[in-house]
Amino acid sequence: MGANRTGILVLAFLCAGCLDQISEPAQASVSVQILSPGRISFPAAGDTISLVVSVIDVRNGMRLPFGLHFITRDRAIATVDGQGIVRAVGSGATWVVAAADLGTPDSVAVSVTRVVDSLVVETDPHQPILSIGYDGLLPMVCRVFDPSGAVIPTATTVSSATGALEGTSCADLRARHSGPDTLRVQAAGYQTALPVTVAVRPALLGPPDQPIAAAGLPAGCQPWAPTFRHSSTGDWELYFTGYCGAAAPTSGSGNLHRLRSTDGVHFSYDGVAMTRDPDPGNPRGTGIENIAIVPRADSPGWRMFFAAGGNDSYGWQIYSAVSSDERTWKAEPGVRVSNGGTFPPLRPVQPPWPVGEGIEIDRTPEGEWRMITGGYENVRPAENAFQLVEWRSPDQVTWSYRGAVLTTHQVGPAASRSVYSPSVHQLVPGLYRMYFTGGNEQYPGGRSRIYTAVSVDRAHWQIEGVLVSQPNTDFFYSSFVDGTLVFVRQPVGVVRSLGSVQVLTR
Repeated sequence: MGANRTGILVLAFLCAGCLDQISEPAQASVSVQILSPGRISFPAAGDTISLVVSVIDVRNGMRLPFGLHFITRDRAIATVDGQGIVRAVGSGATWVVAAADLGTPDSVAVSVTRVVDSLVVETDPHQPILSIGYDGLLPMVCRVFDPSGAVIPTATTVSSATGALEGTSCADLRARHSGPDTLRVQAAGYQTALPVTVAVRPALLGPPDQPIAAAGLPAGCQPWAPTFRHSSTGDWELYFTGYCGAAAPTSGSGNLHRLRSTDGVHFSYDGVAMTRDPDPGNPRGTGIENIAIVPRADSPGWRMFFAAGGNDSYGWQIYSAVSSDERTWKAEPGVRVSNGGTFPPLRPVQPPWPVGEGIEIDRTPEGEWRMITGGYENVRPAENAFQLVEWRSPDQVTWSYRGAVLTTHQVGPAASRSVYSPSVHQLVPGLYRMYFTGGNEQYPGGRSRIYTAVSVDRAHWQIEGVLVSQPNTDFFYSSFVDGTLVFVRQPVGVVRSLGSVQVLTR
């Protein structure tokens, strides 16, 4: 803090009984002299100092006690009150004048050279990841303070360590690419560093209405729950549930079908990858939806995790199958991720926590297998809404529930019915984007849309907002690979179809 200096206004008398001698002050000729200080220099706004002033009758040398007043040439730099207390306001130089009636005034130079004591740089504290559109301005505020805590209007300069943000001042930083960065901000010789993480928001390269066509695809199969992936050979695979000959949009023989492509654009039908149980009342009797394939943890080959269920019996759960060639799959016994139901089911009681609406699997730095999937939170009473929940496993076989990682409450009313179908993409090492579906179709005019969120640890996710949406059209599921986003598209009154759109990420 700057010094708060006060003095005493001295109005001394040189003789006794002087009041009798100055009965006509208006006709006196007086001289005003500022005794101290000889020059005023303030280091901070708000600092004060009191002038010591003498008022003298030049005819007889007597000091007078009245008629003194003060003015300042520039109140934006310094002010002065009727008692001669000068207060620093802003940077610069000015004069303070002491005057008396019919007298000769005196003045003192005042300079306010505010010393930089601190520099505070702030972004949105609620958004630890700076999610900005390409060329969008970074919402950042830089404030410089003097020792009194007052803001100094000082220009700042900014430099970027990695070029994720480009610009020269706090007010003109624009997003260029995703990733970590360190901003070095300077003001009046003072410097501070601000580490940031930038996520440049994705952009659609065209309308999301491009249908996916496949040579040899059986007629009459309504697609559902696509999973887009690269095989170990580098080919593109698109798995989806085909409800063929269905009386309702998601009933009937829901087998798992597969398309293959060498370029990610032109597909050919590659047959049925997994079949449902023939009895609709069996645990996997309604259909097979949503898959994730990873290398087996217990032997060479691959393990597929898939959701399957019986709508009127066991409900939806996650099972597994294994393969030595990544094409022919054999279902394993048992349930990998349970919905909390029993075998056999306790009719008419429904399992409390259906699960399996999209499956995303990775391995944590500690070596555990982590699954993010659409499912009910494991709470009682059960909430009738799909959330994105996390399960962990040491061996890919035994899984334990960890909790929700992203919920409808975070996304907001437009996704109040459900969030599901996670598809995670690494932007740069240590920064991830998730594509997922959210909807509020339970309300009149409600729609299903595709959203994005970002994370630095795949455990805590920050919502970015809607990526894919059109009036009178629902977009279900989301599966993203190498710039292509695949989904189910269904305009009102039109049969649903598999669609895709190219997405630009930076």
